[in-house]
Amino acid sequence: MATAVFTSCGGGSSVSDIELYPVKSGNTYEYVNRKGVIVINPQFDRATVFRGGVALVRSEGSDLWGYINTKGEFVTEKRYKSATTFSEGLAWTVEEDQAPAAIDSKGNVKFTLKEALNVRSFHNGFAAFCNFDNLYGFVDKSGKVKIEPKFSRTGDFSEGLCEAFDAETHKWGYINTKGEFTINPQFDRTTKFVNGLAVVALDGTEKLVNVLGIVEVDKKYGAVDKNGKYVINPQFDNMEADGNLFLVEQDGKYGWCNNKGQFVINPQFYLAHGFYGSYIAAVHNGDAWGYIDRNGKYVINPQFELATPFSGNLALVSNGDQVGMIDKKGNYAVNPQFQSAAEDISSYLKGYSEYNTVKSDYFNAEDVVAVFDFNSPEGLTAASTYEDISDRFNIRQNAFGKYTHSHAAVMDKLVGTKVTYTLTVNGTPYDKKVSKGWWSYTEYIFNAKRKPESYTYSIKSGNHTDEILNLIDKKLQENRTAESGKNQMKYSNDTQEISVSENNPYINVTIKFKNTTAQTKADSEITE
Repeated sequence: MATAVFTSCGGGSSVSDIELYPVKSGNTYEYVNRKGVIVINPQFDRATVFRGGVALVRSEGSDLWGYINTKGEFVTEKRYKSATTFSEGLAWTVEEDQAPAAIDSKGNVKFTLKEALNVRSFHNGFAAFCNFDNLYGFVDKSGKVKIEPKFSRTGDFSEGLCEAFDAETHKWGYINTKGEFTINPQFDRTTKFVNGLAVVALDGTEKLVNVLGIVEVDKKYGAVDKNGKYVINPQFDNMEADGNLFLVEQDGKYGWCNNKGQFVINPQFYLAHGFYGSYIAAVHNGDAWGYIDRNGKYVINPQFELATPFSGNLALVSNGDQVGMIDKKGNYAVNPQFQSAAEDISSYLKGYSEYNTVKSDYFNAEDVVAVFDFNSPEGLTAASTYEDISDRFNIRQNAFGKYTHSHAAVMDKLVGTKVTYTLTVNGTPYDKKVSKGWWSYTEYIFNAKRKPESYTYSIKSGNHTDEILNLIDKKLQENRTAESGKNQMKYSNDTQEISVSENNPYINVTIKFKNTTAQTKADSEITE
């Protein structure tokens, strides 16, 4: 059970009462009704609240997800590497080697999003996705990209607006459904709009967090309307929308203010959950959790080690090692008997889900191999010099090692979702000057006009080594030489020599241009 007070995704969104609770008995989750009766037997190692009549679960002993109905029957196969809970009638799923797919509650695929590295749940008809350039855009429920990826970070749409980060100003603002800023970037933190207002924050002074020297920026929170005008000036240490009120922190204590910033419940509690649509809220006085009404008066005295917001007339609480359910008078409706309750319960009551993002697992060997230009690796040719390499990859002169013949130009670049590669430049950009006498010394002089001896792609291919090797061989097979063997393939033409070897999970491809004027270490030595 969660004890967190503030969340970046919450905001008092209205949610339906929970009818079936995912609770843990022993090592697995089961579902019980509001009377504590088991409806779906223990069998899951992960379980969520039902949304739209289905719940996301993962069976014990499995690493694959599926969806069940309220009878405990799987409405989809257990085949997803990752998945989201349902939102606005759709969920995102990812299967082995596949791109994110949007499905309906029966498991039917509506569309896939190959251009997404990751994608979040739908809100206001839009889902935020990040492309392979790490830029965010938005897709609608038909799969059409409505806002092209151009933001380095975003939130989710609410009431027609969405938080977006501007890379130039390093500030947050709000965009409309056309991707246009309607509230200019000016904030250091933003949250979604609730009832026409949004909580925002501005950076204040830096403060030392601990003796290790970790510094944290002190923020002050307020609220703005849809014109970007402050209705509550930045003044609180933390702040969260809670229906028509705001849960706030001031000087380490929690209370509530109205939409004018006036306290309706003075900050006095050590911790607190929002009301989230109920007329009572869970608060902690430093010793235990209890519940107050909207006037700040206790209706259930502090007595619990942990407490959650109410869902209808029930709330989960715990004392010791067991969880039960109380009514709004503080009486047990279901006696403490469960080991724990799913974290998703608190998330659901706060109007969001922790299972709201999936990462693509898309893999296509042909797409991967197509990235590599073996005739001109990363645009480099037989005529390329170290000066060209330095300019192209923004490598400082002193980054080229004097005592090594391999210099990284590209490091761990992602191709698709599963493959990364490194490109190294082989050779030395230094002339070697040796002075001799009764004593001698060696001086290394950087020569930007020198040319590399070869280039090596080191491809981290994971479980797809054989597939990628076969396609590389197919691409180069016309030039395969008789020297090729099982562990190393060699290719040659009028201008290049290429060797391909496997060192699982890596594939190494070394490209050497023929008939170049590249100097070797030996012929660059000058003796004085």
